[in-house]
Amino acid sequence: IHNFPLVGGIQVYFLNNPNIDFAVGGLANVTDLPGISSILRRVLAEQLAGFLVLPNKLSIPLVHDIPMKVFKCPEPEGVLRITLVEAKKLMRMDFGFFGNPAKSDPYVVLSVGAKKFKSRTVMKTIDPVYGETWEAIVEVVKVQILDIEVWDFNQ
Repeated sequence: IHNFPLVGGIQVYFLNNPNIDFAVGGLANVTDLPGISSILRRVLAEQLAGFLVLPNKLSIPLVHDIPMKVFKCPEPEGVLRITLVEAKKLMRMDFGFFGNPAKSDPYVVLSVGAKKFKSRTVMKTIDPVYGETWEAIVEVVKVQILDIEVWDFNQ
């Protein structure tokens, strides 16, 4: 770029899913109910991730002669291959009856930026074996986070 502004455009994005916290007043206080509040927060986080969490970006060109593909398709820094092998000694989340020890029905949710992966559910075990592999494009290697959550199917 040879003329002012010397910046061709800007991009706005989050590297990882942001934590959303808000309060409402008036008639909207009904959203403070436990079930509604968590649903609203989840929906807002999903919508924000689909719009502004990498690889999604808001691109604003400041110069008209720069093609939008320059903003929309930068080269990623790499690809992260994630292999979920197994877990050991997870918490017992289900109830055991008649002398049978309690078990769990675990599954795993992984996320890198806006990309989410969900494993299959392994029923009635605290030592699940998965053997699943996924790949995620990484835009900024040093600051993007791999988030791993283990859940019980019944909870």
